[in-house]
Amino acid sequence: MIVYSLDLDLKARIGMLAYWWEGAREVFRYNFQHFRIRIGDQKLDASLAIVGRTKNYGGPFKITTNADLFEDQFEVMALTTQSGLRYLSYLPTLWMGNLRGTEGVHFYKADTIICERSTRIPFTPKSTASPSPASPSNSRSSPRPEAPGPRHSS
Repeated sequence: MIVYSLDLDLKARIGMLAYWWEGAREVFRYNFQHFRIRIGDQKLDASLAIVGRTKNYGGPFKITTNADLFEDQFEVMALTTQSGLRYLSYLPTLWMGNLRGTEGVHFYKADTIICERSTRIPFTPKSTASPSPASPSNSRSSPRPEAPGPRHSS
């Protein structure tokens, strides 16, 4: 993963560009394994899913452009490729804001998303969000906060 492989001296010298440098290096070493995404009655085997309630992701990049913080839904962008070169080919369209309609890039609106291991490949979800009590092989997200349980006085 990029964050764990990052050269901290390089980051001190060039800042955020160090993440991009490491990402370009990792794209040739990383094994883009598929996992299953379930959104309603739809299923998709993907190698990356970005789930957002805001348009911007990773700073200035607009990926989930139909997301809205005030809706009770996520927007999900999923990539199905397992090719590092294909991932690199998505960068110019990302920078230009044209991911929609690109082959292998899928967008969904959902109030619940379930990510689970593929039937053939072990899967451990990685998240930039707060940890959830989900099992290590499945992850479920909802944009609505859970209602607090009843309070008991002691």
